[in-house]
Amino acid sequence: ENDQRAIKMTTDALTLGGTWQVGARLSLFAEYAYEAWRAKSEMVAFPTLDNFLPNSRTTSLGLSWAIDLRNFLSVTFTEFVTANDNPLLLRDGNYRGRFLTGVWRYRFPAGYEIALTVAPWRYRDRVVDLMDYDATIVMVSGKARF
Repeated sequence: ENDQRAIKMTTDALTLGGTWQVGARLSLFAEYAYEAWRAKSEMVAFPTLDNFLPNSRTTSLGLSWAIDLRNFLSVTFTEFVTANDNPLLLRDGNYRGRFLTGVWRYRFPAGYEIALTVAPWRYRDRVVDLMDYDATIVMVSGKARF
C-alpha cells in the first residue's frame, strides 16, 4: 500500500503439494501454485495499474528412483504460465514455459559419481514471438573425493 499515491496492491496465493513414498526406492511429488493480483489507484482511465499485473500458475511433477545401489534417476516437469490484460502488448506479460529435466547418476564402487542431465525447455510468449525459445541442455558431470 502506498498512501501518498493512493495505490493498493493485493495478491492472493494458493500452494498445494505433496510427496508420495511409493516404495523404498521410489518417490513422487506434485505441486500446484496460483497467484492472483489486484491493484487499485486513483487512476481510473484505461489502462489502469491492474492491467499490468499478471496472474500466474505453476505446476510441478516429479519422481526420484533409486534403480539399484549404483543407479539413480530423477525427472521433473514444470509448467509456468502468466496471464493478464497486457494492454500495451508488452513482452513477458502472457507466456508459457514448459521445462523437463532428467538426471541419471551412477555411483562407482569407490564412491565417485558420474551424472547425465538432459533438459529440454520450451518458452512461448503469446504476444511477442521473438521471445520464444526451445533449448535442450545436455550435461555430463562428475563428483570425486581425493
